[in-house]
Amino acid sequence: MSVVKVTRKFQVTIPECVRRVVGIKVGDRVLVEYDEEADVIKVRLLRPKKRRRFKLGRKLSVEDVERAIGEGLKQCLDNSGR
Repeated sequence: MSVVKVTRKFQVTIPECVRRVVGIKVGDRVLVEYDEEADVIKVRLLRPKKRRRFKLGRKLSVEDVERAIGEGLKQCLDNSGR
């Protein structure tokens, strides 16, 4: 987990390890939404749909992808000492 500070222009910097795990690059667009029930702010990466350029050996479920992202993010945060 990382703590970030809100600037006077209400901007925040997404920590490097999170950017790296999620794959956020300069110029990318993100969707920011508030989940009232969970009282959390969610940030999602928006990318234009591209044609698949490779074929996976098996289909991945949304849960598989979310699990892999979560594991990578946890490892990134653990390694950063935060």
